[in-house]
Amino acid sequence: MILTLAAVVSCVKESHESGYKLSDVTFSVYADGVKSCLDDHSVVWTDGEDKVAIYDNVQGFISTPFTVISNSVSATVTEGATSFYSLYPYDAASSISGSVITTTLPAVQEATPDSFAPGANLSVAYTTISELSLAYRNVGALVQFTLDEYDVKSVAITGNNSEKISGRVSIDYNAGSPTVTASDVSVTLKHADGSTLESGRTYYFIVAPVTFSRGITLTLTKTDGTFATRCTRGSVSFERNQFVKLGTIGSLPFGNDLYAAFNAGATIEIAGIGYNKADFSGVNEVQVLDSDTTPDIRSAVSGKKAIVFLSGAADFTYSSSLIINKELVLVNRNPTSDVTLKPSRYSVFRGGTIVMKGIVFDATSVTDNYVFNNSGAESDFGKMHFDDCDLILSKNLFAINATGYGLSSIRFLNSNIRFSGSVQLVNAGQSPCMDVYKDVLFENNVVFSAGLNSFQVLNYANATIQTNSNDASCWSGNVSVKNNIFYNVQSPNGLFRHFRVASLRLGGNIYYSPATSGTSKTYYIFSSDQDKTGIKNDGDIIYGLNGGSWVYSGNPNGQPDGVVNTLSNQAENPFASFDAATGAYVLKDAYKSYGPQNK
Repeated sequence: MILTLAAVVSCVKESHESGYKLSDVTFSVYADGVKSCLDDHSVVWTDGEDKVAIYDNVQGFISTPFTVISNSVSATVTEGATSFYSLYPYDAASSISGSVITTTLPAVQEATPDSFAPGANLSVAYTTISELSLAYRNVGALVQFTLDEYDVKSVAITGNNSEKISGRVSIDYNAGSPTVTASDVSVTLKHADGSTLESGRTYYFIVAPVTFSRGITLTLTKTDGTFATRCTRGSVSFERNQFVKLGTIGSLPFGNDLYAAFNAGATIEIAGIGYNKADFSGVNEVQVLDSDTTPDIRSAVSGKKAIVFLSGAADFTYSSSLIINKELVLVNRNPTSDVTLKPSRYSVFRGGTIVMKGIVFDATSVTDNYVFNNSGAESDFGKMHFDDCDLILSKNLFAINATGYGLSSIRFLNSNIRFSGSVQLVNAGQSPCMDVYKDVLFENNVVFSAGLNSFQVLNYANATIQTNSNDASCWSGNVSVKNNIFYNVQSPNGLFRHFRVASLRLGGNIYYSPATSGTSKTYYIFSSDQDKTGIKNDGDIIYGLNGGSWVYSGNPNGQPDGVVNTLSNQAENPFASFDAATGAYVLKDAYKSYGPQNK
């Protein structure tokens, strides 16, 4: 694709929002093998629908989407700009720093027979005022397969060494040979309406270019929850702008045993991390436990590195404190059935990580004031990850004890969190090292209570002096609180409290809050040095207020540009139904772009 700057200036005007003087220009578009869909295996524009972003060297990101119509783009740039970058597709949450554009390569892509998902084929371009043309370069690799199975609702591709191929991506134009750094380890093809893919049709992934050092795993999932995997083990490179053909995928054995798939070499994705048998090669590092014969799991897992596949109709439990100082991964062996872990004592982080997938984690029998703490910690512990879990809480999930150490990665994805009373998921308390909390993802969750109660994702005592408060290089944490439902929730002390972050992404959340007085606050950022350009807010909705109020930020340090701080009460209830006992819900059609998108 080549865009040529045909008319430099047609008029000059001043933007009252930015203060810059702007110039109207027209970019002529020449189809040169890029863009939004496949047409007889040539990639072409979708005329009148495709939109591009333009960045200039004066203003940076220009927050207007420019539409391709009849092979031209009418745009407005900053007067005096001498160089331009461009991105397809337009992304209001994108940003640019030097030659690096940050945007999203979707980890979930709409399955489109004989083509790829609209908007998935990212490309970038660059020009100077003396050259006046934009030659677009594809960013990803195009991966093709033909489906020869019926009743398949999704197909996912994952690298066997946790290679990152999607999500938030940083694209360096790199003098016309773009390089990509991604954040997520898989791409899933599915239909947004949940319907099945067509057998006999050809589909395409768009993935970030990468070398899969231990091969790949394809996972096909049917509507009944059974799945099949196809794995390769040799190193293979997917290069930028490469057309990779995987052939026909079919005649696979479907079942519901994750351990069998894992043991055969398949990679299991849990909260954005890939887990493969090759990573657990030590003695007893792969375990299979059944609650009907081994209900108390403490002796099997305490203080050990292990991935443990759990099954059985009885509850797993532990009545003495579980010690976590290595990597402990607990997986529901049969995702179509429930498996419950119901401890009666707290667990202690001394280092290491805790990861759960598909587990009903019922903490209501814990006799202590918290479910996890880090008393006696010897180092920062890596991860607290819950993926596709049901958490039942009546007290704080994690309470900091050794304040000099903290969590470097917190992820709650695709989970239900039922709580009673006042609950904090992570209480960092008087931590002087909030810069340790670098990776916080809270996405596609349903948080709910039978009655109006207070809830916090992350809490931090803001009066605590930070050891590295003046060292900007330490504050590289990335936070995403997107597409969640908070039902019967208030948060007068702030839903999310942090000192300083590199990026904070909000949006797509629904707050159902029948508050009758007071103010609930979505988040606080306490550093006055917070860079607000890293805060992106796509917009949330709230319903149920009767005299109370909600605001995005409780102070000015983290208020995002372009979004009114006060949330307005929605005129109608976005829910057709909501069961406050189970978290089951139905959204009205107008609101289906809000709340969890991957369930």
